[in-house]
Amino acid sequence: MDTEPGEVTERQRALGEQLSAYRKLAGLTQAQLAKRLYCDRTTLAHVERGQRSRDEAFWRAADEALAAAGQLLAAYRTFENARAQAEHAARIAELEHHQRKIAQWGSGAGLQLVGVGPGTDVAAAGASAMTLGPALGAAADAARGPDLPVVTSTQVHEMVDHLREQWHLLVKTDNLFGPRYALTSVQSHLVMIGDLLAVTRDHARREVARVAAQYAESAAWLHEDAGGLDRAVYWTNRALEWAHEADDRVMLAWTLFRRSQQAAASGDAGQTIGLVQAAQRDEAALAGPMRAALAQQEAHGYALDGDAGSTLRKLDEALAWAATDTDGDARGGHGSFCTESYLELQRASCWLTLQQPKRAIEVFDRTLPTLPAVYRRDRGVALSRFAVAYAAVDEVEQAASVAREALGIARSAGSVRTEREIQVVGQRLHRHQRVAEVAHLLDDLAIAGMP
Repeated sequence: MDTEPGEVTERQRALGEQLSAYRKLAGLTQAQLAKRLYCDRTTLAHVERGQRSRDEAFWRAADEALAAAGQLLAAYRTFENARAQAEHAARIAELEHHQRKIAQWGSGAGLQLVGVGPGTDVAAAGASAMTLGPALGAAADAARGPDLPVVTSTQVHEMVDHLREQWHLLVKTDNLFGPRYALTSVQSHLVMIGDLLAVTRDHARREVARVAAQYAESAAWLHEDAGGLDRAVYWTNRALEWAHEADDRVMLAWTLFRRSQQAAASGDAGQTIGLVQAAQRDEAALAGPMRAALAQQEAHGYALDGDAGSTLRKLDEALAWAATDTDGDARGGHGSFCTESYLELQRASCWLTLQQPKRAIEVFDRTLPTLPAVYRRDRGVALSRFAVAYAAVDEVEQAASVAREALGIARSAGSVRTEREIQVVGQRLHRHQRVAEVAHLLDDLAIAGMP
């Protein structure tokens, strides 16, 4: 039976109360337990009140710290199963909503959400979507009938508005849950958009191409986070094509920004800087948050080049354009995620690239508690780099503890990119396997299927 959202809230409150009871039984204050769990007292208080969730690594550590004999960990897993059931039901409802919207537009248009409908196993669909790449376009072409009627401009406008609204929800899904949950819907929407492109012409087609570029760029990012760089490049190129067709210069700049990120992931400093500088050529027409995103990306390029002065200068420039979004749905436009907290976390990452791990640790330590809760996936990324920094200065226990928290987020989100960084931490710490926290990390990595 599906779990209702209200029931999930009650279960989370009960889980927090159970944590509080075990803490009091152990004779610990919130501050004392928070120190043992490497979190702040306010965070622990929110967890005990059921106002904030934490990952499995946190509950495993709490179970061990309070000698709960597996009871807290078991309670967490029961809660997590209930939450997953509620999310599954919500996603089915969302997909059925898409079907109803399409039905309203008229089945005669030949449009349908390919491969998804009432009763679809969304978890299975998610697993298959993680492997989709260039073949999706060909599959979508094959799925379309040869004589689809052209839809009216009014219908196109309504469809595009609906797709844009759904895109904001998918961005928030990614920020909270990661590519494991967001990629399925993005791919399904791209099939729908492909159907719509086949039956639109002239100005209406350009309108659809604009939203197609938006979804393709999201698919590129999700594939990159899921470890599929080749598919990320494919969808970035599709986004570039559609942005050109729509004459969307802002999306063109944003697509170049994404290509710069992919170059940075490959360690190519020259291409990283060159692509982001190309994106900045129309900078006067770009909103502040997007300018912040471009500036901090250029900083990453300079860090790869070993140029600390230029790195810090561009990061300070980015802060002047920082966004204020805490909702995680990109309604403020491209770069909405570039809040002060996010930009400071990028500063820490740049210090790490510049081989200054102590400075990175200082910035991670003061900034992570300020990251809005909705950016859960970004928290996992930052924690993995925090762990790398601790490992670099031989702070073994802290590195292992932080890495375990990051791994919990990465595994639940399907962020292969983050998992790979944590694997590096595990390899560096392997010689310290007699340290209890390191042994736990290595066990977690083995459970995750890593050597």
